[in-house]
Amino acid sequence: MAPARVVVVGDARSVVAPAVTQEQTTGLGWLAHRLGAAWPGAGVGAVDEPDPLGASLVRLCGALNDTAPRGQVPPAWRSAHQLTVRPGRATRGLYRWAGAAVWCVALLVAAVGVSIGRGIQGLRQRIDGARQDAAATLERAASLVPVSADDADPVGLLQGRVAELRRARAALVPEPPVLAELDGLLGVLGDKGALLTELSFGATISSVTLQVPNAETGPRILDELDQLRAIRQGGRVSINWSVVPGRGGGGDGGGQAGAVIPQGFRPYRLTGQWQAVPGTPAARGAP
Repeated sequence: MAPARVVVVGDARSVVAPAVTQEQTTGLGWLAHRLGAAWPGAGVGAVDEPDPLGASLVRLCGALNDTAPRGQVPPAWRSAHQLTVRPGRATRGLYRWAGAAVWCVALLVAAVGVSIGRGIQGLRQRIDGARQDAAATLERAASLVPVSADDADPVGLLQGRVAELRRARAALVPEPPVLAELDGLLGVLGDKGALLTELSFGATISSVTLQVPNAETGPRILDELDQLRAIRQGGRVSINWSVVPGRGGGGDGGGQAGAVIPQGFRPYRLTGQWQAVPGTPAARGAP
């Protein structure tokens, strides 16, 4: 297909024609006529342009998009700049690294999300456990104080029950320290040479029967028991020991049936009552 028009775009100073006619005012016109001769009937034209390549590209873009303004051709450096800023190998590498960074951030966000999800699940489990504990506590409280929805003042009923439990707790008296008394008694008897033949701790009255080697040992034991009780003051109840009246402080001898008494030993009996040390509540005695 023959072109309808042949246009030569170039710098007039770069084309020198051997002979220029009236119609061919420049070397570009001569070159246009020479090219147009190859297609008879085609129009010819010449455009003097210092940047023929850029002007041709702009005209081509304008013809395709119909957006290029007529008569305005950008300078050559602008077209060269557009070619130099196009994506190259370094730009593609930058895109790859940016994509890898985005993937790393996505993985980190996913890991944080999983961790937060597990934490929320554990928190929900603890909340459920607390709710179950609260429900169990309410059930136990309901068994102690049955409160009906028809009660006019359920709060007052609960407060009254709490006060009643506190009064009952205050009325409780701790058991007397039987083991502490026994430990103290055995400690006193350890180096006196006395023999323990009978011992009884009662709710109110306690008694002990000893076999002592002489008349001075029994009173020494009683004095040390009194001193031990004085040391315990301010802490708990204790037994106030006293000697049983009778011959030699020992009565009729007492003692455990069948006990073998060494020759020269004499009986010595003590009796005592549980008494509260000043500043402590009275004990109800040993069982």
